[in-house]
Amino acid sequence: RQVAWSLSNLGPALRASGRNDEAAACYERAIAILDDIDDRVHQAAARTNLGNLYLNTDQYEAARVMYEQAEQVFREVRDLVRLASITTNLSLVYRQLGEPDRAAHYADASVHFNRQIGNHNGVINALNCLAEAHLDANRDDEVAALLDEAWTLLQPVQDEPGAALLLTDLRANQERLA
Repeated sequence: RQVAWSLSNLGPALRASGRNDEAAACYERAIAILDDIDDRVHQAAARTNLGNLYLNTDQYEAARVMYEQAEQVFREVRDLVRLASITTNLSLVYRQLGEPDRAAHYADASVHFNRQIGNHNGVINALNCLAEAHLDANRDDEVAALLDEAWTLLQPVQDEPGAALLLTDLRANQERLA
């Protein structure tokens, strides 16, 4: 188990240094080890890491597979924190795959999970993902209310870490709506 965790934790450092093939190999080995010892939760976390690598290297179908396998485990164990994150990632993947309705489904789930765990910035980000999915599907009438809610939530935390990126994303979507 320790070897698998080490391999899974080595992946982000390899990714940061541009060694994506080595990172993928670490994640894949970690997944295999965790499968052998039937540690499904940590295997799902390793799949999430591999999905992140795939998402960031435009391998959207491979990312979708990893994320959906991880999501199933996180639902079974009711890990709301990881569900909040994985549903956001699935929304991003489905947008890239040209499936805005599926993207909206996962973004809506992410809003729900982030609210349950009290992740304020996560709610804002998920609302923005939901707005993007609706924009992609030409459902502009639903977007304004989502962006207004996200703006309202962002105001009290606009100076916190990560808020600048959320602000930039919200502005971009407001411009798309205009």
